[in-house]
Amino acid sequence: MSYLTLLVLLHVLSAIVGFGATFSFGVLGPLAAKTGGPQAVGMLKGIVAIEKKLVYPAIVIQPLTGVLLIFKEGWDNSFFDHYWLWIAIVLFATAVYIALAIQTPTIEKMIELGESGQGGTPEFEALGKKAGKFGPMLGVILLVVIYLMVVKPGG
Repeated sequence: MSYLTLLVLLHVLSAIVGFGATFSFGVLGPLAAKTGGPQAVGMLKGIVAIEKKLVYPAIVIQPLTGVLLIFKEGWDNSFFDHYWLWIAIVLFATAVYIALAIQTPTIEKMIELGESGQGGTPEFEALGKKAGKFGPMLGVILLVVIYLMVVKPGG
């Protein structure tokens, strides 16, 4: 297996495992909202567990293998001419920021409130709406990044 093949394999596998799993959140979140009670808290804990075990490693592997691929493929030459690449990088960084700074703390606060018996409070509901707003945004961003990486428009 060549070095390039290994880099592409690691890059694609980490995208599939790490980010593919996040699309289940669009099912688990609303299901938790409908279910309520301790089962809902369990589903929210499942979301956080998936993030920590699958998404966080991908957040590390993606940029590392991505940078290595940029240099291996020579895209570092005239980097900004490869607009599909730098736009995808900016979108990826945006998604990571939203996930780590907004979405995960929101879900963790919901878990904390749910475990303390405050699952139906206005604060809990507001957090649920916040998570419901940012979750789909993350999904769309990731789909755009995937499109840019596969199609390489203008590349």
